[in-house]
Amino acid sequence: MKRRLLRLYSALHARYGPQGWWPARSAFEVAMGAVLTQHTAWPGAARVMANLHAARRLEARRLAALSPAALSRLIRPAGTWRFKAGSLLALAKFLLERAGGRLEQAVATIPFRRAAQPTEIADWVWMLSQGTYMTGETIVISGGLIVR
Repeated sequence: MKRRLLRLYSALHARYGPQGWWPARSAFEVAMGAVLTQHTAWPGAARVMANLHAARRLEARRLAALSPAALSRLIRPAGTWRFKAGSLLALAKFLLERAGGRLEQAVATIPFRRAAQPTEIADWVWMLSQGTYMTGETIVISGGLIVR
């Protein structure tokens, strides 16, 4: 099964190339979008990204300068805005403290010293697709980095 999935992924990638399906201009925007899409549909997250772009807050340093209340007002369309404001501020502060605000440099702080490869994520997808007994579990694929 795993080999079939990898062959399919490779064939699709070779035929169609990168799709650019995640509308972001930087790795930080991708990370922000990943937080914002939790428990909401993409249109709400897209409205928030537009709000943050208009407020010129799509950089770690500028985002971290906001108060939780000010950020909450900007991200309200994504739902669970109080929780997400805390998560986004924690992400921005983590990046500023560990990597000068650059997500790309933060990868060096992961104990494995690299981001996951698609095949490593595929291992977990394959494993989860085989089970019928798992219910409601969260699997953390972090390379050993836990940020609290």
